[in-house]
Amino acid sequence: MPKLDDVETGVLAFSKPKQAALLGYVLTNRSFFLQVRPYLKPEWFSAGGPPLAYSLLLKHYAARGFPQSIGELLDFRDYRSEDGSTQKLIRETIKNAQEKMLTYSLETVVADFSAFARAVALQEATCKSSDEFNQRKIEQAFASYEEGYHKMVKAKLIHGEPESWELDSFVAQLQAGLNDGLAFGIPGIDRRLNPAGENGGLLRGDTTVIMAPVNIGKTTALITIIALNLLEGKHVLWLSHEGRPDDLKFKLLCCLLQVSREEFFLWFKTSKDFRERARVMTALVKSNLEYISYNRPFTTIQQIEALIRNKVEVKQAERVEGHSYDLLVDDYPALLNTPGYLSGEVQKRVNDEMIYGCFASLALEFGCHALLAVQTNREGSKINRGQTGASAGRGEGTRLLTMEDVSESWGIMAKATNVLTLNRSPMDKQLQRVVWYLVKSRSSDVDWAYVCRSNFGRSTTHSPFGWPAVVEPLPDVYGSTAYQSSEVLPQKMNGIIDFYRDNPMATHGGIIPFEDVHKGLYGTIARPLSPARPLVQA
Repeated sequence: MPKLDDVETGVLAFSKPKQAALLGYVLTNRSFFLQVRPYLKPEWFSAGGPPLAYSLLLKHYAARGFPQSIGELLDFRDYRSEDGSTQKLIRETIKNAQEKMLTYSLETVVADFSAFARAVALQEATCKSSDEFNQRKIEQAFASYEEGYHKMVKAKLIHGEPESWELDSFVAQLQAGLNDGLAFGIPGIDRRLNPAGENGGLLRGDTTVIMAPVNIGKTTALITIIALNLLEGKHVLWLSHEGRPDDLKFKLLCCLLQVSREEFFLWFKTSKDFRERARVMTALVKSNLEYISYNRPFTTIQQIEALIRNKVEVKQAERVEGHSYDLLVDDYPALLNTPGYLSGEVQKRVNDEMIYGCFASLALEFGCHALLAVQTNREGSKINRGQTGASAGRGEGTRLLTMEDVSESWGIMAKATNVLTLNRSPMDKQLQRVVWYLVKSRSSDVDWAYVCRSNFGRSTTHSPFGWPAVVEPLPDVYGSTAYQSSEVLPQKMNGIIDFYRDNPMATHGGIIPFEDVHKGLYGTIARPLSPARPLVQA
């Protein structure tokens, strides 16, 4: 355990061999590097090759992201611009670092560096706050010490801790994780994503990508899922990179209250009960949601990552149980950049893969669920509008969108745990419905289409229950039904939703067989069911 005296010299407070092992893990372990990077300075290493090798890694990360291999790092322009003796020194340093990794485990290095980084934070905070206190700057002294405390909390690294394989505790932990899922909001989809869980299908550490053409409803879908989880008491960090912040905040409020823009302003003036309900929902948002509109030009993922880490640190200090956010939502990451892309060194598809991969890593690191949006390519937009194939001109859509319709980068699909496409043809807009198509899931149960009632006037794409009424008349009860196919179905599907809601069915386990769907479309429906019981009571 380092002492405060050890950190005054600005040198890592452990042996050179252990410093070499630290460098080795930083060079080869992306997750460890991302945690260490905010604290570790090149000059903290003993003089010689280690500061040069770590500086080279930082430059590569800023320009191209974390290198996939040591070979990629040594092919970087900054390395090739060095003279021959410096290149040799860096190569020998990296070789020695890899050898020392065999001597010191990652767990040992993590524990030592975490203690050192916390000691640095404590020393800096103590010195600064003491100086301010002696100058009678009391409030500044308190603020400096509080800032130092947050840095200490953040510097307690969590990666590299050995995993327990004690069977009973492992099974209990596994089941607890499955039962702690967040709600997507359609019972059938939640069950398919997490069949062994008791609650939602969006598990902590996973990443879900929602794909749709431009102006189809990605933002409304994200807002719907945010609202559902806020009502369940979850804590949400929501970032947006386009659109007026007031518009997005108002859409969320309308979704929570289940009112349109016109209804909101009318009832806010005329109904005391509605105003009270609006205040209750606003208090919920203030307590459980952090919304950040980050619309600056040329924003990089490094800026967003630093922002997220800062917010997570504050939230961890606030929540008694030490958790951060349950849900991380970004709308949408493809608007961000890497330094390499801005400099012209990285292609757009690689840029997007790195950015979505960063969000996936953050979800794993912080134990939250990452919910991200992405657009289709232009062909996918034509397919959704029914401008190609046999259905051209009928407004029905050609087929449901699949992963192959993603814009630019297939790597985005590879990084995601779950992928759902949001389909909303011109006919769907007229009939107030959307079709969710499950194309990738953590359970591998895919190719299911869920047809849902929607109400975009109330900023809602779907819901598992009739929302609590704020005034009379009651809002429409949302529902959904499912079939297994990428085929697009015509107008009679609305009748199917009325007869078959997504609740348990003795013969079919809650899902309508495809042949019954066709029977309902082209014949008579023999077994009408009562509407589903609301899953959440007002």
